[in-house]
Amino acid sequence: MDCSGGVVSGWSFDKLQALARWVVNQRGKFGRIDNALDDRKGVVTVEQVETALKAGQAVKRSKKWRKVEECDDEIGQSTGQTLYLGSRQSNTLIRIYDKVLEQRGKGGEGGGPWVRWEMELKDARAHACGLALAHLPEETYRQFVVGLLRSSVDFRDTCREDEAWMRCAAPVLSWWQELTEGFAKARLMVEKARKQIEDVKQWAAHSLGPMLAVLEAAPGAGREFLDVVIAAGKDRWKTRHYDLL
Repeated sequence: MDCSGGVVSGWSFDKLQALARWVVNQRGKFGRIDNALDDRKGVVTVEQVETALKAGQAVKRSKKWRKVEECDDEIGQSTGQTLYLGSRQSNTLIRIYDKVLEQRGKGGEGGGPWVRWEMELKDARAHACGLALAHLPEETYRQFVVGLLRSSVDFRDTCREDEAWMRCAAPVLSWWQELTEGFAKARLMVEKARKQIEDVKQWAAHSLGPMLAVLEAAPGAGREFLDVVIAAGKDRWKTRHYDLL
């Protein structure tokens, strides 16, 4: 099931949370979640963010970033500027763009400053974020999302030539502190679910059953061979195997 931004943009937080809880109750998975932070006060422009990126002031997970600009020859001006931090293949992609220009490109007025920061989460990170959406109060979830943004990129008073530890310890740029409202950092933890013995039984029956039957019936193998394999397998147990027991 897909819910596009155009569909859910007008929903209340309670309605979004109700949907997230329904997905959790149905034991569904969140494959992708987009979170947005809108700067409607004109705290920082896309150009200022680009300048900071070029100066090496962005302490971020992704090594690469790119800029895409769209222009309309009929009106003779730019209709879109977007900065991308990360790649389409990664599980975290950040987009920073001028929402006013986007609206003008679609024929709207788009008055006032409006820069949007979007964080696209996919796969396991999206599912973890969806679980947070299903359970956290609105204010806490908002702080959580801003914290996730800052855990992916932080703008600090540093430069590319500084040592890694110096970059991470440098003071936060004032406009970034204001934009993120001083929310504390949060970290999205993704842990693999611990397998239960019933899961392993189902996997063995489905994936190994036919081949085990072949080995039992094959000349030179049989039950005696399988018993030897099982006995030798116990010597190769690791922590995850003991955990199942």
